[in-house]
Amino acid sequence: MTTKFGKKASSLALGSSMLVLSMLPAASAFAASAPTVSLSEQGYSIAAQVTPGKSVSFTANSNGVTNPRYQFWVEKPNGQWVMAQNYSTSNTFKLNNVSSGDYLVTAYVLGAQQISTGDYSAATNVGSNGLQQVDGVFVNSSVSLTASSATVTAGSQVTVTATASNIYSPLYQFWYKTPSGTWHQSGNYSSSGTFSFKAATTGTYNIIAYAKSPLALNDPEGALYSKTVTEKSVNAVSSVSVSGTNDFAAGNSTTLTATATANGSIVTSPSAVSWTVTSSNGTASDVAFTHPGSLVTSFNVPSSDPGTYMVTASVDGVTSTAYKVVAYGQASAVSETASHSHVVADGKELDTITATVTDANGNAVSDYSGTATVAISGSAVALATGSSQASDVSGSTVTFSGGVATFVVQASSTPGISSTVTVSSLTAASGSSQSSSISYGSGVNIASVPQSATSIAVKPSSKTLSVNSNDQPDTVNVTVDDQAGYPMLGGTYALHAAISGGASFSGSATSETIYASGNPATTSLTVYGAQGVTGTYVLTVSGNSLTTGTADISAVITGVAKDLTASDTTPSFVEGSSTGTTVTLGATDSSGNTVTLPSSVSPEVTITNASGTAVTGLAVTPNTGSSTMSGTTYDLPSGTSSFTITDTSGKPDAGTYTVTVKDGQSTSPLASTSLTVTEKAASAHTFTLKPATNVLSPSHLSTALNMQVTDAYGNPVLDSNVPITLSATGTAGAASFNSGSYSSSPSITVDTNAAGSASVMFNAQDYTSTWTVTPSVGSSSSISAPSAVSLYVQNHPVASYSYKLKDTSSGTYSGNTTYAEAGNTVVITPSLAKAGLDANSNPVSSSVDGVDNVTVTISHASGLMGLPTTSTSSVSVTANSTTNTETLSGTLSNVSALLSGSTLKAGKAGEVTVSIKDNSTGASGSAGIDVVASTTPAALSISGLTNNETLTTGTAYPVNVTLVDAGGNPIITNASATVSLSVTSGISLETSSGVPISSVTISSGQSTASFDVVTHSSAFTSGSVTATTTISGNTYSGTVTGLSD
Repeated sequence: MTTKFGKKASSLALGSSMLVLSMLPAASAFAASAPTVSLSEQGYSIAAQVTPGKSVSFTANSNGVTNPRYQFWVEKPNGQWVMAQNYSTSNTFKLNNVSSGDYLVTAYVLGAQQISTGDYSAATNVGSNGLQQVDGVFVNSSVSLTASSATVTAGSQVTVTATASNIYSPLYQFWYKTPSGTWHQSGNYSSSGTFSFKAATTGTYNIIAYAKSPLALNDPEGALYSKTVTEKSVNAVSSVSVSGTNDFAAGNSTTLTATATANGSIVTSPSAVSWTVTSSNGTASDVAFTHPGSLVTSFNVPSSDPGTYMVTASVDGVTSTAYKVVAYGQASAVSETASHSHVVADGKELDTITATVTDANGNAVSDYSGTATVAISGSAVALATGSSQASDVSGSTVTFSGGVATFVVQASSTPGISSTVTVSSLTAASGSSQSSSISYGSGVNIASVPQSATSIAVKPSSKTLSVNSNDQPDTVNVTVDDQAGYPMLGGTYALHAAISGGASFSGSATSETIYASGNPATTSLTVYGAQGVTGTYVLTVSGNSLTTGTADISAVITGVAKDLTASDTTPSFVEGSSTGTTVTLGATDSSGNTVTLPSSVSPEVTITNASGTAVTGLAVTPNTGSSTMSGTTYDLPSGTSSFTITDTSGKPDAGTYTVTVKDGQSTSPLASTSLTVTEKAASAHTFTLKPATNVLSPSHLSTALNMQVTDAYGNPVLDSNVPITLSATGTAGAASFNSGSYSSSPSITVDTNAAGSASVMFNAQDYTSTWTVTPSVGSSSSISAPSAVSLYVQNHPVASYSYKLKDTSSGTYSGNTTYAEAGNTVVITPSLAKAGLDANSNPVSSSVDGVDNVTVTISHASGLMGLPTTSTSSVSVTANSTTNTETLSGTLSNVSALLSGSTLKAGKAGEVTVSIKDNSTGASGSAGIDVVASTTPAALSISGLTNNETLTTGTAYPVNVTLVDAGGNPIITNASATVSLSVTSGISLETSSGVPISSVTISSGQSTASFDVVTHSSAFTSGSVTATTTISGNTYSGTVTGLSD
């Protein structure tokens, strides 16, 4: 029987193979009458995988067989086939106590009649699909798959090796899926466990291996498969570079990025990335990469290991060049370098000195901020002044930003001497630190050398010359310069001047000998244009052993003036300076050519601050006459060619301003122009002392005391290292500064930083007390100290404000806090300074909250006449006509006093609300009153025309005349009222249909009457319109003046 079965079983090894059962090709079906058998493993849909000692049960079923009898055969792990259960009616078989290896089980079927006749040749184990029914059992069997490498270069071979365990005489088949998703097989099963294929494209390849015994079917009942192995195919990396922030403070990290390229393209998904680091003066073993296997990593350096680190990145076997990263430590030294080691002794040449703060390793401390003092020995150079100096400099103090400060020195006029420039007294600003011992070095040495005449500078007064008429002149300045490009300070130099292009010198000459001499060595000549000859006039001036100077002058036919121009050679000035800054006006034509400023130009100047708000506190003085204000505009006389801006307001106005100049003439005005000027703070005069809050409570017993050096006007001044002493005394308990020891009279001395500011934290014990903090400065300081400030420790601070608005005039609403009649006096009661209440609604003394910073907002501000409209030295007042609100900011005492000192009267009808917000404690309150119109007339209001309005001759202007109360609210008349109208010569009054009139009538029940105003060119130049009426014996009038044509 064994030989017989072996002959049949040889057909089990199919020539074709597929990856999974669902991918098997359809088998050819047998004839419908052929008997078939099926075989299944109980509990398993594919070949059973069990451990030694287990049992597996099989069930066979047949089709087309009468009285079927079943026989079961088993191939053992050693490859030997044995009959496990002879023909019987039982269609089940149990394979017991299996051992390690693989088993094959098949079932044959015969009919009872066939067995009785001995017709065993009719036995079959073929299923309805035409395939023999053979099931496998794997006991401790496995298939492992390994690749020779995880990554290969595209186009190269991928080699994998499969190893089967506990499978009899294993045969192998391999499948791989390309990056495009297509599966490929290795071919028929073979005994070789190694397979290679070409990775033609980049991407990820998925590989799987199958193993089976020789007679097992190629399906999930006969073959065992491995886990999937992935192989990445990449382009060959050609280069790797590292980028990122290459300096930072030790104790922090920086982000580094490795960029790999292959065939000119960036590799985004490499197979392997690694980072390495070495150090010359740090400790490389202490640093760390947060993502050492990624193209982007954070490089961390402990604060204890500042130094220079060389970082490399390796991508797919290619290593970058070393990338230098500096992790700097605490500031330990200052070094200086000069742009030049010598200067020309011409009194002009500038040399820039760069001071750099370094750590103990000599690396620049790039986040250092602070100040230092500059000293210069010798007379070759001195600190430059004015606009020549760098912005880092104030006096002899330089300010460091990013670890670097620059300043400029200027040459003297004495040759053959030298200077040494040093920096000392390094002082760290808040947020920066430095060693207790700073190394300053020996500074830089700069020598002065004699002047040597080198070149000729030629500068026309104007590079554009109008040739509308003959012999238009342009003055040209000629200077002999030294090797640094500055004028020679003496000597006489014979020069040859020549002009081409149609222009000439005096007497129609085109060449001329001139002499430059004096201190400086300069001269001038005049170039004359030829009428109508446009183009470029080329002027050359040469001299013996001197570089020739040239200048081009464009000859143009200019048009009429079209645009205003404004220039300022000194665009900054110091507040309080009497000289200020001078703006010169000019004009250009439509092509941008400079033309004469027309005398008819009437300059109107508007100055706006950085936030775009027009300011009126600066003084604008024209070169002739004086200016007048029209709203926020400075009106200058016609013919003004320049004006000076100064500031003597005494307010803190330092800042940048935009100066806009508009031509106010009505006929063909020139287009406006603008420029920027800067108002600088004056010298340090005092400092401010402002607590973040004046009121302390048990839950908030600390407040910051902020100080700022200012000039005499309150502008902040950048003045560092000013020693300020704060001393405090209290009525109870103890206090401390900056968490120091508590004392009944603590004190502290702090220095201002580079911004001229300082801050101290005041801490008080929980005792109801008033603390007085008194500031002072050392006797060596030139600034004065401000007044003391009071801080209040209380258990019940201000929680709210309660007050009313009250009509105090006699009449219907006298004493009313709900309504007020237009024209009546309105008061805030009690005054805001006495309106504070604690959480229990008990009044709080104004000595507690009077110094609190508050904001008072008045909505429907037109409902209160007499409100303050301009700021004072202690209260800021802001009015917004768009929202009809007014805001007052300052201390409670000052704001309350300003409002109490103002006579407030009810104005425009509507609800007025006065709100207060204590910015120190957050307490707030509000009160409102409804302003109602009066029934008593106060005036006639004329609308449709405004004072100083320009009228167009022959045009009819509709005008209304309205009877109004003291608040400007319309009044409805009980009876008709006749309004007499009068005008000046050249103006006529008409009805809307053109009928001349001299009066109009306000009908009963109305408040307004209408008429037209018309001007006549023959008689009108300026004038006014007046309206008058008498009601109940009282006369009311209104006038519009300043009308012009």
